[in-house]
Amino acid sequence: TLLQMDRQQLQKMLQYLISEHHTEVLPTAQKLADQILQHSHPINHIQGAPDPTAGGSAEEEHCWHLDAEQVKEQVGQYLTQGGYYNANKQLYFMFTKA
Repeated sequence: TLLQMDRQQLQKMLQYLISEHHTEVLPTAQKLADQILQHSHPINHIQGAPDPTAGGSAEEEHCWHLDAEQVKEQVGQYLTQGGYYNANKQLYFMFTKA
């Protein structure tokens, strides 16, 4: 689901999450924001981030999941939209997220 969202949707979701659960997540959100803003912090030298749908936490071994059906559906949608350049660009961005 996160891969289907654009920047504005992700930002909105994060703001609602913090707003609705501020006592539980605000300290962690602030810590992560501080770390991300420090260019030399190790979090900025790691590609990607833990998959929240995979079940593990940041400290556990990372386990990534690929939903092949969703990928197949998305690729099909991009290819049927027409326009080689647009489909190529969408597919490029889709696979660089993985």
